[in-house]
Amino acid sequence: MSMNRELYKKGFPADDAPVLKCPSCGLVSLVFDESSLAKVETAKSKDLRHDQYWNDSLIENVFSCFFHCKTSYCSESLVCTGTTSVETFRYEDVSTGLAYDYEDEILNPIYFNPPLILMDYPNACPEAIVKNLKDSFALSFSDPRAALNCMRSSVEALMGELGIPEFRDDEKTKKISLHERIERMPQKYKEEEKILLALKWLGNAGSHDGDEVTAADMWFAYDAFEYVLLEIYEGRYRRIREISDKVNENKGPLLPKNYKF
Repeated sequence: MSMNRELYKKGFPADDAPVLKCPSCGLVSLVFDESSLAKVETAKSKDLRHDQYWNDSLIENVFSCFFHCKTSYCSESLVCTGTTSVETFRYEDVSTGLAYDYEDEILNPIYFNPPLILMDYPNACPEAIVKNLKDSFALSFSDPRAALNCMRSSVEALMGELGIPEFRDDEKTKKISLHERIERMPQKYKEEEKILLALKWLGNAGSHDGDEVTAADMWFAYDAFEYVLLEIYEGRYRRIREISDKVNENKGPLLPKNYKF
Protein backbone atom coordinates (compact mmCIF):
# COMPACT_ATOMS: atom_id res chain seq x y z
CA MET A 1 0.00 0.00 0.00
CA SER A 2 1.30 3.43 -0.92
CA MET A 3 -0.13 5.43 1.93
CA ASN A 4 1.65 5.56 5.29
CA ARG A 5 -1.24 5.28 7.73
CA GLU A 6 1.03 4.92 10.76
CA LEU A 7 0.99 8.73 11.00
CA TYR A 8 -2.74 8.62 11.68
CA LYS A 9 -2.91 5.78 14.19
CA LYS A 10 -1.62 7.64 17.22
CA GLY A 11 -1.57 11.07 18.82
CA PHE A 12 1.32 13.49 18.64
CA PRO A 13 3.00 16.16 20.78
CA ALA A 14 2.37 19.74 19.70
CA ASP A 15 6.08 20.31 19.03
CA ASP A 16 6.40 17.21 16.82
CA ALA A 17 3.23 17.05 14.75
CA PRO A 18 3.24 14.99 11.54
CA VAL A 19 2.73 16.50 8.09
CA LEU A 20 -0.52 15.02 6.78
CA LYS A 21 -2.08 14.45 3.37
CA CYS A 22 -4.24 17.38 2.25
CA PRO A 23 -7.80 16.31 1.31
CA SER A 24 -8.01 19.07 -1.32
CA CYS A 25 -4.79 18.84 -3.34
CA GLY A 26 -3.79 15.30 -2.34
CA LEU A 27 -0.22 16.21 -1.38
CA VAL A 28 1.42 15.46 1.96
CA SER A 29 1.42 19.13 2.82
CA LEU A 30 -0.84 19.75 5.84
CA VAL A 31 1.22 21.47 8.53
CA PHE A 32 0.15 21.87 12.15
CA ASP A 33 -0.36 25.48 13.26
CA GLU A 34 0.95 25.40 16.83
CA SER A 35 -0.11 29.04 17.40
CA SER A 36 -3.75 28.04 16.86
CA LEU A 37 -3.77 25.43 19.64
CA ALA A 38 -6.40 26.11 22.32
CA LYS A 39 -6.95 23.86 25.35
CA VAL A 40 -9.44 23.68 28.22
CA GLU A 41 -9.28 21.15 31.05
CA THR A 42 -12.21 18.73 31.21
CA ALA A 43 -14.57 18.60 34.21
CA LYS A 44 -13.54 15.00 34.90
CA SER A 45 -9.90 16.02 34.99
CA LYS A 46 -10.66 18.87 37.38
CA ASP A 47 -12.52 16.51 39.72
CA LEU A 48 -9.52 14.19 39.85
CA ARG A 49 -7.42 16.98 41.32
CA HIS A 50 -9.17 16.36 44.67
CA ASP A 51 -7.83 12.81 44.81
CA GLN A 52 -4.87 12.33 47.15
CA TYR A 53 -3.00 10.43 44.44
CA TRP A 54 -3.49 13.10 41.80
CA ASN A 55 -0.51 14.11 39.68
CA ASP A 56 0.15 15.96 36.43
CA SER A 57 -0.06 12.78 34.39
CA LEU A 58 -3.84 12.67 35.03
CA ILE A 59 -4.55 16.02 33.38
CA GLU A 60 -6.89 15.82 30.38
CA ASN A 61 -7.87 18.73 28.15
CA VAL A 62 -10.11 19.21 25.16
CA PHE A 63 -8.32 21.01 22.37
CA SER A 64 -8.83 22.60 18.98
CA CYS A 65 -6.26 23.63 16.40
CA PHE A 66 -5.73 24.19 12.69
CA PHE A 67 -3.70 22.48 9.99
CA HIS A 68 -2.84 24.48 6.86
CA CYS A 69 -1.78 23.23 3.44
CA LYS A 70 1.66 24.66 2.63
CA THR A 71 1.17 24.57 -1.15
CA SER A 72 0.54 28.07 -2.51
CA TYR A 73 -2.06 26.97 -5.08
CA CYS A 74 -4.16 25.10 -2.49
CA SER A 75 -3.86 26.76 0.95
CA GLU A 76 -6.57 24.54 2.42
CA SER A 77 -7.20 24.77 6.17
CA LEU A 78 -8.56 22.03 8.45
CA VAL A 79 -9.81 22.33 11.99
CA CYS A 80 -8.92 19.49 14.36
CA THR A 81 -10.49 18.77 17.75
CA GLY A 82 -9.75 16.12 20.33
CA THR A 83 -8.44 15.42 23.79
CA THR A 84 -5.00 15.50 25.38
CA SER A 85 -3.25 12.91 27.49
CA VAL A 86 0.09 12.78 29.26
CA GLU A 87 2.50 10.01 28.30
CA THR A 88 5.81 8.99 29.83
CA PHE A 89 8.82 8.49 27.56
CA ARG A 90 12.31 7.21 28.29
CA TYR A 91 15.35 9.07 26.98
CA GLU A 92 18.73 7.37 26.87
CA ASP A 93 21.88 9.45 26.49
CA VAL A 94 24.25 7.25 24.49
CA SER A 95 27.22 9.43 25.37
CA THR A 96 26.82 9.00 29.13
CA GLY A 97 24.80 5.78 29.29
CA LEU A 98 22.29 7.52 31.55
CA ALA A 99 18.55 7.22 31.09
CA TYR A 100 15.68 9.20 32.48
CA ASP A 101 11.91 9.42 32.07
CA TYR A 102 10.07 12.51 30.97
CA GLU A 103 6.41 13.35 30.37
CA ASP A 104 4.92 14.95 27.30
CA GLU A 105 1.41 16.10 26.45
CA ILE A 106 -0.07 14.21 23.50
CA LEU A 107 -2.82 15.53 21.22
CA ASN A 108 -5.29 12.78 20.32
CA PRO A 109 -7.49 13.86 17.37
CA ILE A 110 -11.17 12.96 17.33
CA TYR A 111 -12.47 15.05 14.40
CA PHE A 112 -11.00 16.74 11.33
CA ASN A 113 -13.10 19.06 9.21
CA PRO A 114 -12.91 18.65 6.28
CA PRO A 115 -12.06 14.98 6.93
CA LEU A 116 -8.64 13.61 6.10
CA ILE A 117 -8.22 11.16 3.23
CA LEU A 118 -7.15 7.90 4.88
CA MET A 119 -6.66 5.66 1.87
CA ASP A 120 -5.61 6.04 -1.75
CA TYR A 121 -8.22 5.47 -4.44
CA PRO A 122 -8.00 5.83 -8.23
CA ASN A 123 -8.97 9.07 -9.95
CA ALA A 124 -11.47 7.01 -11.93
CA CYS A 125 -13.24 5.86 -8.75
CA PRO A 126 -16.95 6.82 -9.06
CA GLU A 127 -18.29 9.57 -6.81
CA ALA A 128 -20.88 7.27 -5.20
CA ILE A 129 -18.05 5.17 -3.77
CA VAL A 130 -15.92 8.17 -2.78
CA LYS A 131 -18.79 9.86 -0.95
CA ASN A 132 -19.28 6.91 1.40
CA LEU A 133 -15.53 6.66 1.90
CA LYS A 134 -15.34 10.29 2.98
CA ASP A 135 -18.21 9.68 5.41
CA SER A 136 -16.15 6.82 6.81
CA PHE A 137 -13.02 8.97 7.12
CA ALA A 138 -14.97 11.63 9.03
CA LEU A 139 -15.89 9.07 11.71
CA SER A 140 -12.64 7.11 11.81
CA PHE A 141 -10.97 8.78 14.81
CA SER A 142 -14.10 8.92 16.96
CA ASP A 143 -16.07 5.80 16.05
CA PRO A 144 -14.36 2.95 14.13
CA ARG A 145 -17.61 0.98 14.29
CA ALA A 146 -19.55 3.64 12.39
CA ALA A 147 -16.61 4.12 10.01
CA LEU A 148 -16.78 0.44 9.08
CA ASN A 149 -20.51 0.72 8.50
CA CYS A 150 -19.89 3.54 6.01
CA MET A 151 -17.22 1.39 4.39
CA ARG A 152 -19.87 -1.29 3.87
CA SER A 153 -21.98 1.31 2.06
CA SER A 154 -19.01 1.97 -0.22
CA VAL A 155 -18.90 -1.73 -1.08
CA GLU A 156 -22.61 -1.59 -1.91
CA ALA A 157 -21.95 1.42 -4.15
CA LEU A 158 -19.18 -0.52 -5.90
CA MET A 159 -21.63 -3.33 -6.66
CA GLY A 160 -23.94 -0.81 -8.32
CA GLU A 161 -21.10 0.67 -10.36
CA LEU A 162 -20.16 -2.83 -11.58
CA GLY A 163 -23.74 -3.32 -12.77
CA ILE A 164 -24.61 -6.02 -10.25
CA PRO A 165 -28.37 -5.77 -9.60
CA GLU A 166 -29.76 -4.69 -6.26
CA PHE A 167 -33.16 -6.34 -6.71
CA ARG A 168 -34.25 -9.75 -7.96
CA ASP A 169 -35.54 -9.82 -11.52
CA ASP A 170 -38.76 -11.58 -10.60
CA GLU A 171 -39.56 -9.34 -7.64
CA LYS A 172 -38.39 -5.72 -7.88
CA THR A 173 -39.23 -5.04 -4.24
CA LYS A 174 -37.04 -7.85 -2.91
CA LYS A 175 -33.41 -6.83 -2.47
CA ILE A 176 -30.47 -9.10 -3.11
CA SER A 177 -28.17 -9.36 -0.09
CA LEU A 178 -24.77 -7.70 -0.31
CA HIS A 179 -23.17 -11.11 0.23
CA GLU A 180 -24.93 -12.54 -2.83
CA ARG A 181 -24.17 -9.45 -4.92
CA ILE A 182 -20.47 -9.82 -4.16
CA GLU A 183 -20.63 -13.47 -5.17
CA ARG A 184 -22.12 -12.37 -8.50
CA MET A 185 -19.02 -10.39 -9.44
CA PRO A 186 -17.40 -11.27 -12.78
CA GLN A 187 -15.01 -14.21 -12.77
CA LYS A 188 -11.98 -11.94 -13.29
CA TYR A 189 -12.62 -10.39 -9.86
CA LYS A 190 -12.65 -13.65 -7.87
CA GLU A 191 -9.64 -12.59 -5.81
CA GLU A 192 -11.27 -9.23 -5.03
CA GLU A 193 -14.50 -11.06 -4.20
CA LYS A 194 -12.87 -12.74 -1.20
CA ILE A 195 -11.60 -9.41 0.11
CA LEU A 196 -14.97 -7.71 -0.35
CA LEU A 197 -16.71 -10.50 1.56
CA ALA A 198 -14.32 -9.85 4.46
CA LEU A 199 -15.17 -6.13 4.29
CA LYS A 200 -18.85 -7.02 4.33
CA TRP A 201 -18.42 -9.03 7.54
CA LEU A 202 -16.51 -6.16 9.15
CA GLY A 203 -19.20 -3.72 8.04
CA ASN A 204 -21.86 -5.99 9.51
CA ALA A 205 -19.99 -5.99 12.82
CA GLY A 206 -19.96 -2.21 12.69
CA SER A 207 -23.77 -2.28 12.59
CA HIS A 208 -24.21 -4.56 15.62
CA ASP A 209 -23.61 -3.31 19.13
CA GLY A 210 -22.72 -6.76 20.43
CA ASP A 211 -19.76 -7.26 18.08
CA GLU A 212 -16.30 -6.17 19.11
CA VAL A 213 -14.83 -3.72 16.62
CA THR A 214 -11.39 -2.16 17.00
CA ALA A 215 -9.49 0.56 15.20
CA ALA A 216 -7.24 -2.20 13.82
CA ASP A 217 -10.27 -3.67 12.00
CA MET A 218 -10.94 -0.28 10.43
CA TRP A 219 -7.35 0.27 9.32
CA PHE A 220 -7.28 -3.20 7.76
CA ALA A 221 -10.50 -2.39 5.92
CA TYR A 222 -8.92 0.72 4.41
CA ASP A 223 -5.89 -1.32 3.33
CA ALA A 224 -8.08 -4.01 1.79
CA PHE A 225 -10.52 -1.71 0.01
CA GLU A 226 -7.66 0.39 -1.34
CA TYR A 227 -6.24 -2.77 -2.92
CA VAL A 228 -9.62 -3.72 -4.43
CA LEU A 229 -10.28 -0.30 -5.94
CA LEU A 230 -6.80 -0.04 -7.43
CA GLU A 231 -7.27 -3.48 -8.95
CA ILE A 232 -10.70 -2.81 -10.41
CA TYR A 233 -10.16 0.72 -11.70
CA GLU A 234 -6.45 0.61 -12.56
CA GLY A 235 -5.53 -3.09 -12.70
CA ARG A 236 -2.23 -2.13 -11.06
CA TYR A 237 -1.49 -5.41 -9.33
CA ARG A 238 -3.12 -7.56 -12.00
CA ARG A 239 -0.70 -6.16 -14.60
CA ILE A 240 2.21 -7.11 -12.36
CA ARG A 241 0.94 -10.69 -12.07
CA GLU A 242 0.30 -10.96 -15.81
CA ILE A 243 3.75 -9.66 -16.71
CA SER A 244 5.38 -11.95 -14.13
CA ASP A 245 3.64 -14.92 -15.73
CA LYS A 246 4.94 -13.90 -19.16
CA VAL A 247 8.50 -13.38 -17.92
CA ASN A 248 8.44 -16.74 -16.14
CA GLU A 249 7.08 -18.45 -19.23
CA ASN A 250 9.76 -16.85 -21.42
CA LYS A 251 12.45 -17.26 -18.74
CA GLY A 252 13.53 -13.72 -19.45
CA PRO A 253 12.35 -10.27 -20.63
CA LEU A 254 9.24 -10.18 -22.78
CA LEU A 255 7.89 -6.63 -22.62
CA PRO A 256 7.25 -4.03 -25.33
CA LYS A 257 9.63 -1.09 -25.08
CA ASN A 258 6.74 1.36 -24.84
CA TYR A 259 4.96 -0.52 -22.04
CA LYS A 260 3.41 1.84 -19.50
CA PHE A 261 3.00 0.85 -15.84
